[in-house]
Amino acid sequence: MIQVNDTEIYIEAQFFVHKDYSFTGKELLMDIFAENYTNQQIRIYVHDGENLEFSGFLTFIEYIADTFKVPYNHITIESHGPTGIFKNKNLAPGIFLSTGWHIPAFVRDLSNAKFVGTTLGRFNPTRFRLAYEIDCAFPNDNYTVFQPKLTDIERNYRHVTTLYAKELSWIKSKTFDQDMQNFIGCNEIFQNIIVNRSLRAVYDAQVAIFNMLQLDVQTAPDLNIPVYIN
Repeated sequence: MIQVNDTEIYIEAQFFVHKDYSFTGKELLMDIFAENYTNQQIRIYVHDGENLEFSGFLTFIEYIADTFKVPYNHITIESHGPTGIFKNKNLAPGIFLSTGWHIPAFVRDLSNAKFVGTTLGRFNPTRFRLAYEIDCAFPNDNYTVFQPKLTDIERNYRHVTTLYAKELSWIKSKTFDQDMQNFIGCNEIFQNIIVNRSLRAVYDAQVAIFNMLQLDVQTAPDLNIPVYIN
């Protein structure tokens, strides 16, 4: 999203810098500055940890500043990390605070604890590599939550299958751990298979309640089917 007024041009970087580190929308940004920049302050909001340097976003913003004579000190980037030559407003990571909103209280039981664990969520090549190396280094002694679609992995490596033969063979037979079956995480791609995972839990709960109402019971059973949608 981009908002323009007489004093500020506001840009949300998530619409231009993507999870695979690609950077799109350069022509749109150029056109907006060409048509709307009149010495306003520039504020760029980077709330989701996008890598501005690796994607080339910072270099492009510097190019825009030079092209349209925008003083570097008129550009403020609100982010969790380095912002190059531009002014920075540091955003405090909120993930540790937000866990209390989404993760229910639980009893700490280390009787079946593994040596190492990680929660990776969606697929990308870096996460795939991490999951593979952890499983190879600590076989049967790791707890790894990973939710890739095999079709996505095969499509990503379809032109280099011989280079990734070991990894592709491993993923086809690997069963990952699950933390919360009915949870839709903030990093999961919003697809029907993911939504249906939680909707199935809702349906099962409704069926259990319906069956319960047909019975002459005094005490309601404990359904214990929480559904979390973030």
